[in-house]
Amino acid sequence: MSSNNRKSFFALSLIAVIAFTSARAQETNKSKPGPLTIQEQGSFAVGGSVTTAPGTFDPIKQGAYNPAGTDPAGQTLHGDHAYVSALTFILSTAMRSS
Repeated sequence: MSSNNRKSFFALSLIAVIAFTSARAQETNKSKPGPLTIQEQGSFAVGGSVTTAPGTFDPIKQGAYNPAGTDPAGQTLHGDHAYVSALTFILSTAMRSS
């Protein structure tokens, strides 16, 4: 295959691919359903437990003021919590016109 034939074949192939992709993109836009609409939304918290270490919390004994380490007295640990967020959608049956 000569160089000119190769270039022509490549150019025609590229044009065919562009034309096919453009036609396919226009076809899929026509068949897409309308936008989603939120019918309901809500959220709620579930469960949970809090554990408190014995003693009284003293911020001076914590953090930067105590390079030797932290004192757990009076600190709390929160666990087993869940926060749930829910949405209910309506799918529009109208088709896009563009």
